[in-house]
Amino acid sequence: MYLSPLATKLVPVSPTAFMHAVGGVEIAAGIVVLTRWTRVGAYIVMLWLLGIAINLVTTGMFYDLALRDAELALSAFVLAQISVVRAARTQQGKVV
Repeated sequence: MYLSPLATKLVPVSPTAFMHAVGGVEIAAGIVVLTRWTRVGAYIVMLWLLGIAINLVTTGMFYDLALRDAELALSAFVLAQISVVRAARTQQGKVV
């Protein structure tokens, strides 16, 4: 239901299989965020959430969820920027 008709035409597998794969990608991205590669994981999550928001907008409904995901993408971007600042401060020898 959340997968746009446009996406179902482009994806070479069934919508159910695709959504299962989406869940796997989201779990993997979350794990990357929790590792020492927080910045990279946050950028991955940001792009993923923007893709989800675009998909939701193209369904012609679920605009509230699309806006939520766009806001979460902005939060992921902020997390990436914070991790950059923290890494710079840690390299300077300052306690974070």
